[in-house]
Amino acid sequence: MKIIVLAAGVGRRLGPAGQDNPKCFVELQGKKIIDRYFEIFADLGITEVVMVVGFSHEKIMAHLGNERNGVAIQYVVNDQYRRGNILSVQLAHEHFTDDLVFMDADVVFHPDLLKNLIESPIRNAYLLDPSYDTSGEEMLVAAKEGRVLENARKLTGEGYDAVGEGLGFLKMCRETAGVYGRMLTEAIEAGRLDDEYEDVLKDLLVQEWVGYVPTEGLPWREIDFPEDIEKVTAEILPNIPW
Repeated sequence: MKIIVLAAGVGRRLGPAGQDNPKCFVELQGKKIIDRYFEIFADLGITEVVMVVGFSHEKIMAHLGNERNGVAIQYVVNDQYRRGNILSVQLAHEHFTDDLVFMDADVVFHPDLLKNLIESPIRNAYLLDPSYDTSGEEMLVAAKEGRVLENARKLTGEGYDAVGEGLGFLKMCRETAGVYGRMLTEAIEAGRLDDEYEDVLKDLLVQEWVGYVPTEGLPWREIDFPEDIEKVTAEILPNIPW
């Protein structure tokens, strides 16, 4: 299992905390988010991680080096990180040679969430939290009879028996990852550099069977705004190993 961490974006909505440093450098109780990621990777036996970096990439590379907690690190640099994040994922497609987990780099989460996703017998799967807010910021995942049919901020279908917020964690087997990589390349060649990678996932969900793993109440939160840091400190960190 190989992990691809998407850490190229700019944390412009974080205010001062995101002006000079990438979001994965946000410190909580004296520890950077990205440092906790690599502690979790090591605990789960992950040996290889691909970091897709862009904004302040020099800082990330200098901080992590080529190995962290016994986990080997390769880097993919997206110089056009202010465009759609489709480019960040497509640039990493040469690494789609193993079973993968794609992860956003700005999530504080209970380690069992990643463990459960990796160990699930479902070969292609989202992490899905059915207890989501409705602010309009959420990337929703909707499924019927175990199969995910939509991944979007606004759902267009009906008759789903499972709907929840996606954590930005997606597992793919090697074969499906290869299909996705080809779709991403076709999209870039068609000039879709301002799309999101979820736009291409819409096509993948039609072609490939993708399921989901529920969070089952395990805590997590994405860091987007200054108030997220406050809520994570007050509500999430007391309930996870940090």
